[in-house]
Amino acid sequence: MKFIHCADLHLDARMASLLGPEKAKMRRAEILANFGRIIACARESGCAGIFLAGDLFDTKRISAAARNVVEDAIRSHPELDFYYVTGNHEGSAFVESLSDCPANLHLFTPEWTTYTLFEKDGRRVTLSSREIDADHGAGAPEGLSLRAEDLNIVMLHGTVAEHASAGDDSVIALHSLRGKNIDYLALGHVHEYRRGRIDSRGEYCYSGCLEARGFDEPGTHGYILLTIDENDLSYEARFVRFPGRTVHVVRVDVSECLNTPDILREVSAALDEEDCGPDDCVKVVLTGRMDVNAEKDLRVVENDWKERFYLFRLEDETKYRVDREAYAQDASLKGEYVRMLMEDESLTEDRRAELIRTGLLALTGEEIE
Repeated sequence: MKFIHCADLHLDARMASLLGPEKAKMRRAEILANFGRIIACARESGCAGIFLAGDLFDTKRISAAARNVVEDAIRSHPELDFYYVTGNHEGSAFVESLSDCPANLHLFTPEWTTYTLFEKDGRRVTLSSREIDADHGAGAPEGLSLRAEDLNIVMLHGTVAEHASAGDDSVIALHSLRGKNIDYLALGHVHEYRRGRIDSRGEYCYSGCLEARGFDEPGTHGYILLTIDENDLSYEARFVRFPGRTVHVVRVDVSECLNTPDILREVSAALDEEDCGPDDCVKVVLTGRMDVNAEKDLRVVENDWKERFYLFRLEDETKYRVDREAYAQDASLKGEYVRMLMEDESLTEDRRAELIRTGLLALTGEEIE
C-alpha cells in the first residue's frame, strides 16, 4: 500500500509583494490548484491516502474559494483517505467551516490520536498525531503508546531539535521520542526536503513544501511517496519532485567584466548552466569586485532577461577594486583625485572604491548610479 506525505502547501497565500496584484492573483490560483494536483499524483501512484502534515492553508482567514476547492476535492475522492494535522499558520478555520466532516477526512486533537491504516495477523500499520496547543508541545510524547510489533508512523508539524526550550511549543524534541517505537516521523514546517535519524529504529523526514512561493525557497520541491510492504510491514520513503514552477537563485561573479555586454555573457552562461526554464522564477545576484572604471548598466541587464521567465529579479552585490598602479603616475585631475583618496587612511577599502568610482563618473560626465 502507498501513501503520500506532503506539507506546507500554504494555499491562499497572498504573494502580492513579490509579484504585484494581477500576477499574484494568477499565482494564488496556481497554488490552490496544487491540492487537486497532489490528489492526481496520489491516484496515479495507486495511493490509499495522503498525510497532510500542517500548513495546508497560509493564514487563519481562508477565502471561500480556497475552502470550497479543498472541501470539494476531499468529498469528490472517497477512495482516498486524508489525514490532516494543522500547522502554525492556519488554525482551525477550515475544519470549523465544515457543516459535516467528510468520512474520508481524518482529524486530530491536542491529545494523541491513532488510526489503523492496515492490519494483518495481529500486526498493524498505524498513524498517530496530535495538534499543537499551549499545553502540548509539538512532539510531547505523553500519552503516545505504540506497539513494537507494528509499523508506526507519527505525523507532526514543527522544528526538530535535540531538546525543546521551555514555552516553545513549535520544537519537536528528538530525545523525548527515542525508544517510542516510531518507524517514520512525517514532518511539516521546514520547507525543504530533509531527513535524519530518531534512534536506531526510526527516522524523521520533512517532505518540504510542494512548490516554492518566494526566492527564499529555491531548488527542487516535492513530496514523499511512502510504499509499505503488506507482508513484512517494511517501508520505502522516496522523494518525488512535484511538477510546478521552480525558483532559482543564481549568483554570478562578474569580477572580470569590464562592461555591460561582458555581464550579459556571464549571466547567460550561468542561466544556461542552471537550466532555468521560461516558466520559472529567477533571481540573479551579481557578485565580485569589478574594476572601478568598469561600465555597468543594470537596467540593460534586467530588460534583457525579464521577459524570458515567469518572474525575473536582479540584485547587485558587487563591490569595486582600484588598481593603484594605474594612477600612480597619472598627472591628470583623475589621477590626483584617486591618489588623494588612496592616501586617506580613515576610509575603508569599500568606501574608498565607491568614492573613487563616483568621482570618476562625475569627471567624465557619466550618469551616477
